[in-house]
Amino acid sequence: MSSNPHLSIKMLVNAISIVLISSIAVPAVNAQPSSPSPETTPPQPGKEQPKQSPETSRTPEQPQQNSYFGFGGVIGIQGGTTSLSQGTFSILSKHVLTNNLAIHSDATIFGSLTPSASVALTFNKSISSDSLPITFTPFLGAGIMAHDESGIRINPLITGGVDISTPTNLTLTVRANAGFVKDRKADIGILFGVGYNY
Repeated sequence: MSSNPHLSIKMLVNAISIVLISSIAVPAVNAQPSSPSPETTPPQPGKEQPKQSPETSRTPEQPQQNSYFGFGGVIGIQGGTTSLSQGTFSILSKHVLTNNLAIHSDATIFGSLTPSASVALTFNKSISSDSLPITFTPFLGAGIMAHDESGIRINPLITGGVDISTPTNLTLTVRANAGFVKDRKADIGILFGVGYNY
C-alpha cells in the first residue's frame, strides 16, 4: 500500500502549524505578573525606621546665666582692716562673659572702716530642675580688692558663692569674700544681696 505524498505533506504542515500556534498561545495564557523576590522588594514607606528629630537628638542645653546689678549687706567674719570684715551696705553686680565665666564685683558704700571694692573673674556652673522655676549657679574665682589706706592699695581676693535666678527677673546672691590685706591675714565677709537681671 503506497502512501499519498500530498496527504503526508498536508499532515506535516498541519503539525508544524499546531506547534507554532501552541508555542505562541501557551506563554500568553500562562503568563502572570511575577511578584518581586524579598531581596528586590522596595522598602515600604510605612516600614522605614523612624528618624530622630533634631529636637530629640539634641543634647540638653545648659541653663543660661543672668547679668545683674543690685545691692546687699555684708556680715563681717574675720579681720579689722577694711569694711569687708564688718557689717556694711554694698552695691554689687555680675557681668556674664560666657556660659561658664563671669565677673563678680561689689563695693562698700557705708561702713566705719576703710571702704573697699572688689572685682573677680569667676567660674560658674548653672544647675536647673524641671520641678523648680529657679536656677542655681555656684561660682568660684579670684581677683583683686582695692581699699583706701593712706592711698589706694590693691590686694588679692578670692570669692565663692551661689547666684539664684528667679522667674521674677531677680537674682539672689550669697558670696563669701576673702581679701588678703596684710601679712597673709585676710579680711573675710559674707555678702547677701539681690540684683535685677539685665
